[in-house]
Amino acid sequence: MNMTGQGRVAAIDVLRGVSLFGIFQMNVQLFAFPLAGYMRPPLVTPLHGLDLAAWLFTHVICEFKFITVFSMLFGAGIVLAKPDNRTFWSRQGWLLFFGLLHAYFVWFGDILVIYAIGGAFMWKARFWPSAKQARYGVALFCAPLVLVPALELSVALLPAEMQKMMLEGFSPTPVMLAREVAINRGPWLQQLLFRFGQTSEGELFACLLHVWRAAGGMAIGASLTTSGVLLGQRPELETKLVKWGLGIGTPLMLTSAALLLAFDFPPSSGMSLGLVSYVASLPMGLGFLGLGLKAVRCWSGPVLRALAAAGRMSLTHYLSQSLIASVIFYGFGFGLHGQLARWQLIPLAAAIWAVQVASSPMLERVFVRGPFERAWRALVRLTSTPRHA
Repeated sequence: MNMTGQGRVAAIDVLRGVSLFGIFQMNVQLFAFPLAGYMRPPLVTPLHGLDLAAWLFTHVICEFKFITVFSMLFGAGIVLAKPDNRTFWSRQGWLLFFGLLHAYFVWFGDILVIYAIGGAFMWKARFWPSAKQARYGVALFCAPLVLVPALELSVALLPAEMQKMMLEGFSPTPVMLAREVAINRGPWLQQLLFRFGQTSEGELFACLLHVWRAAGGMAIGASLTTSGVLLGQRPELETKLVKWGLGIGTPLMLTSAALLLAFDFPPSSGMSLGLVSYVASLPMGLGFLGLGLKAVRCWSGPVLRALAAAGRMSLTHYLSQSLIASVIFYGFGFGLHGQLARWQLIPLAAAIWAVQVASSPMLERVFVRGPFERAWRALVRLTSTPRHA
């Protein structure tokens, strides 16, 4: 498959399409289980047999990896689009608007708000040389390595009662878990009121951890684009990305899994243990990026074309995944929240993603680009065009 085509970089589109798979594998868990089922899986499903294998797959292969890849591709898109300042801020502002609507009215785990805030760090950096973008990206990405231990230290200095209250969120009682399940199986208005609290807390946590990952990934993706790697101009580096990225990241992720299982996902030190996975997500993301670039260079055919089409409407597919999962798991739909085993979520998410990919070429012929992409583009044009008296 050609690395570029029709004014776009085909490899970036394909990688976006693939990233939707890994992102949804993680997101579907937050639809299917109470929040604690994501943070501390044994609280909602015993980890043995197929469920243990499912957790290992999603933790080692998917968790944080594909969202890191997608952040890099978002940064690449900013560099390639070359927006002027007015257009840049209009794009980020409308993305924030979509994200807030999605977070409060559909699902609290939204990432669009994170991308809108993280993208703001690219305002000046999009014009920098590659090496400076890379250093900037690594610095942003590493910020939680200071912030998280500082937060844990500050919590340790609090009075015992306040520590207990803060840790309750990581160690909900069976009654609290049952209440969350009942709310998610209940009517939409009940979920909406509950979601407002979840979302507000989630956005604060996002600013501590996820915004830095997104912003750092964007700057690194911008660097890879400025240097020509994501444009297919540096094939010699693709093998190095795979070799060093997966060679460093995979042992770190296996270590992360072993530590979490050995310490039974402890609430008090869970954030620090989570930093192992956080650090590993960058080299593994780069390794997956290299694999994708090599695949696009070597292969062609309808599957890659469908993945590229899916990547071009990734916003539409991301929001559609939330809507589909809401209908499957929440009370206004089939109400399967808390009903499925962990291993069953993997083929379910894969099937939904596969249907999205297969239908993307047809949707692209009908809409030219995804419906939400068209709306975003139209709103940006409306608000970024200077008005003259």
